[in-house]
Amino acid sequence: MASISTPPVVDQDEKPKSRRPKDTKFKQQKLPAWQPILTANTVLPAFFAIGIAFIPLGATLLYVSDNIKENAYDYTHCININASENTNETCAEFLKNISNAGETCTCRVTVTLEEFSGTVYMYYGLTNFYQNHRRYVRSRDDNQLNGQVMDPSQLADDCNPYKTTSLNGSTLGYAPCGAIANSLFNDYPVIAFDGTKSIILTTSSWMGGKNPFLGIAYLVVGSLCIILGAAFLIVHLKWGKKVEWWIKKFDEDPLAFSNVEDEQQVEGDGYMNISA
Repeated sequence: MASISTPPVVDQDEKPKSRRPKDTKFKQQKLPAWQPILTANTVLPAFFAIGIAFIPLGATLLYVSDNIKENAYDYTHCININASENTNETCAEFLKNISNAGETCTCRVTVTLEEFSGTVYMYYGLTNFYQNHRRYVRSRDDNQLNGQVMDPSQLADDCNPYKTTSLNGSTLGYAPCGAIANSLFNDYPVIAFDGTKSIILTTSSWMGGKNPFLGIAYLVVGSLCIILGAAFLIVHLKWGKKVEWWIKKFDEDPLAFSNVEDEQQVEGDGYMNISA
């Protein structure tokens, strides 16, 4: 027997859902907004104001930085005073030899200092040494640092290349292992990572240590602003009025531009010349 299907009952009062956003200022993007219009009257004063403010500030910072006395003395390859006169062995070469593990090397550097006034600070300077590198931060064994006695084979691989070392045919583990524990500056050799080390004697000022970069940066930015401001001013005085006249003309009669374009198109096609 054939079955007769009953059509679904549709509620006449049910309205279809609309995807139209609600009529609010936020969803209809009608919120008040500030839309600055960059003109010569607003841009040129800003260029000159930045230049006038930055140049004296940069000159002041550079002057203060130049008055800070700083002397740096590199002793990366200083001669071991205990070495024989014929070898001229450096401390870097002495400490690189595994047989000298645990030994100390003494070197002497003779320098001539100029007169320092005020408080004098001494720093150690290192180059090509980056403590914020991801591999450097991970180079440790947390279990070993927690006090557990670790076999060299059980140390974390993140400790490499400061995980194990060989001495007289035996494999020994670093305690503690990793780059963090074995690179805290205590006059270990730095030639393994192509670094240098030096002693820095310096004074200070209200802006800190010697840093000419900040003053130079302010001077460069200020000078560029003055140069660009002068260039834009010349362009504005020579051609700016013509542009403003065309803008004013367009505001008065927007169709004037379309008429001019039509005339140029007809003249270019060679059919006829229509004068305004």
